[in-house]
Amino acid sequence: MFCEHKGKQSFCIGCQQIICEKCNCCSDPKKINLPDNDLNALCSRCDQTSAQLRCEQCKFQFCEECYQSVHNIGKFSNHIKIAINQELHQQIVKQLSIIAEFEQYSQDQMAFVLRYFDQIQEVLDRKKKQLIDTISNYQGQQMKMLKQRRNVIEAAVKINSEQSFEIPECLNYQKETFNLTSKEQFIEFILNIDFQKNLESSTVSPRRIHTQSSVRRSASSRKLESQEKIVEVCETFEKRKFIKQLCQSNSIQLQWTHSKQKVDYNLEMGIGMKIKGVEQFKQVYKGTDPQFTINGLQTKTNYKFRVQSIFENRTSEFSEILNLTTSQQQSVEDSLIISKKIINNDIQVQFEKPGLVLGTNPLNFGVWSWEIKLIINGIIEDLTASLVVGVANKQRKIVGTTLNYGYQRDSLVIKVLVDMDNKCMTITSKMHPNGERFQNIIGPVFPAFQNKNTHKGSGCKLLIQYQQL
Repeated sequence: MFCEHKGKQSFCIGCQQIICEKCNCCSDPKKINLPDNDLNALCSRCDQTSAQLRCEQCKFQFCEECYQSVHNIGKFSNHIKIAINQELHQQIVKQLSIIAEFEQYSQDQMAFVLRYFDQIQEVLDRKKKQLIDTISNYQGQQMKMLKQRRNVIEAAVKINSEQSFEIPECLNYQKETFNLTSKEQFIEFILNIDFQKNLESSTVSPRRIHTQSSVRRSASSRKLESQEKIVEVCETFEKRKFIKQLCQSNSIQLQWTHSKQKVDYNLEMGIGMKIKGVEQFKQVYKGTDPQFTINGLQTKTNYKFRVQSIFENRTSEFSEILNLTTSQQQSVEDSLIISKKIINNDIQVQFEKPGLVLGTNPLNFGVWSWEIKLIINGIIEDLTASLVVGVANKQRKIVGTTLNYGYQRDSLVIKVLVDMDNKCMTITSKMHPNGERFQNIIGPVFPAFQNKNTHKGSGCKLLIQYQQL
């Protein structure tokens, strides 16, 4: 049944369709109720002959003879009889089979359509993502171009002089000389740079032919032939940023961004005083090198720095103020294998058992030296006892010289000189009076002392004095 009504089903003889009682299938519908009898059933009365008639009131199926005998007299004579038509019944069963097949086909087609729409949705989602990525990349490129142009204008603002500037004819189609400020020259060139490229790429423009033969470029315009040159000018006056800062107990090393153009830099350090709420600075460096080391500082003290570029007596904006704090005085790390104390700015270390101890502060740059006095107390039971002096990395891997003190009765003096700028170390002792040299000392490294002794309580005592040269 093709309608949504829940009424009793009928079969139309005219259009050969199964419909409900409420629907009209054709102009002249002739509906009959769907029979629910079995074509192979026998007569309900004699149970011998095939049923040929059905009584609507009795709801039984009879053969012709039995039906006449039952319904011939009395009130049964008014019952309605229905002939059991085998051919009609087969048509109805066939229609029902077709309807069942159609319902199954409809379900399969619906599932196929849903899968198809799911595939379409996946394609749309993928295309949407690609479009969003493309838009994001385009926006990034546009922002980069705008940033370059903004830097050009900011650089032009730094130039305050006015000069005569001849506009190239390929930019404005006029042979005139204007009195423009340098800022206006930069802006004029930026706004026409894309137009100039399009003009030069054209092969049929008569105006281009005219300009190629008649344009006379001045010295100022030749300096601005390409956008790369403009960017170089921008980088010259851009705001600097500190990109590297290393702090030690008495020195700080700074490095900042620099441009391709050779310029001077002015590095200033705060003096710890404000006037009307404004921090005051003093110059500590002026030169072309984009890095500098400030020495002679106090330990555990906060310092402020800023830098600017200088080109042709014009200065850029100062960088953001950088706050740094120097480290404490070099010492020896606390450890369970030693006991230490400070005696007249010297560090006394007593090894309680074998092991490795490091200095407290890393060495990154500069020249450092320290002197170790090995004091022998009593008789050493282990004649193979030795002390390794040198430097160690963060993984506590030591590099240095080995001194055997097991057979010594007098104190030993060891001097260590570490040049972090040249990545080398020299250790001088009684065993190596001319100095034992080590190369490829790459920071950060720590002063290191390793006691090798098989006996606990070796009596090995060190007196250490640090110095930065």
